[in-house]
Amino acid sequence: MKIGKFNSRITCKTDHKKINNLTFAVYGEILGKIIVKPSSLSFRLQNNAETIERTIKLKTDADSSFRILSVKSSIPELTTQVVTVTEGKEYHIKTSLKTDNKRKFLRGDITILTDDKEQSEIKVKVYGRAKRKPGKGKFKKIIGKDAGKIKNTK
Repeated sequence: MKIGKFNSRITCKTDHKKINNLTFAVYGEILGKIIVKPSSLSFRLQNNAETIERTIKLKTDADSSFRILSVKSSIPELTTQVVTVTEGKEYHIKTSLKTDNKRKFLRGDITILTDDKEQSEIKVKVYGRAKRKPGKGKFKKIIGKDAGKIKNTK
């Protein structure tokens, strides 16, 4: 099987009189030599301009080694920097996202190219959502004797 997450179904045939087949859902992940943590990055976008940083860690066991050839982001505002912790064994990818109040959602991925034959391309999903401003939205905050009752303001 290919390295990465998977979901599938297994059907077992039985000799039971009433139940001929049993179907099971199967979820799992095939791990390669390179362990990537986290498998996805979450950003909570702030309403004011600031820089949010996250780190992706890539590591392999004592019997193997790898090199990072390049790192690319599909999100223009997201910058990446490769930091070598132990040459051939462990790398950190520092990510920085400059936020502003224009972007409401963030969707994309970081693509890491390595010299490993089984894991030549590693994708890390990136997502985020703007922080909501208090008092904005469809419902008003209710105080006093009507607390607990929701009133539509439109």
